Amino acid sequence: MLDFKGQSAVELIIILAAALIILLSIYSVSSQSLIDLQKEKQLNAAKIIAQDLKQAAEQVYKQGSGAKKKVYYEIPRGIDEQGSGIYGNAFVLTIYDSNFQAVADVNLQGSFPVSPGGHWIWLTAYSGYVTAGIENISVDKQSINFILDQADKT
Repeated sequence: MLDFKGQSAVELIIILAAALIILLSIYSVSSQSLIDLQKEKQLNAAKIIAQDLKQAAEQVYKQGSGAKKKVYYEIPRGIDEQGSGIYGNAFVLTIYDSNFQAVADVNLQGSFPVSPGGHWIWLTAYSGYVTAGIENISVDKQSINFILDQADKT
């Protein structure tokens, strides 16, 4: 009788190696697809944020001088903080070397936080422009206004 135990062990090792190679290649392809999907999601989020901020600025401007609006937005990871901000009359977000800008029908001044995460900003309408910023106090010749959120009132 011949002993086939050695041959069976070698065949089993070859089958397991082939299965491992197939599983690793599937994992590699799926992980790259997942990374690409996440990147696409972040690009779409940046585009939507720029458009939402533009629309909010136009809405507050149409309400007239002195109108204010508090806006919440979430900056995705991968943002280029140096290439993002307010430029002229556009909100610009640069992410993964893609530049998304939403040009408003009104002049814009100020800045808005562009670090990853959630942020609140105030948009305030003036004659001929809208300011953006994180201010919660405003001062003019006749008054001082301090804006409180519901959570701040105790």
